[in-house]
Amino acid sequence: MEAAGVATAAHSHGVEWFAVHGVGDVAGIQEVDENSIPYARPVAARFVCGALEFCRPFAE
Repeated sequence: MEAAGVATAAHSHGVEWFAVHGVGDVAGIQEVDENSIPYARPVAARFVCGALEFCRPFAE
């Protein structure tokens, strides 16, 4: 949802982009474990770094 404004602006200027969101909770669990939130962000970042080693989205 937060990336909607970026998507609109980028599209209108012909700019390629992508967004990555870290997940700090689990669907279906009523009580959030506060210890999982600081863990989820770096895990998402490490995933992106690993994925970009194999997939360059803007490479020509």
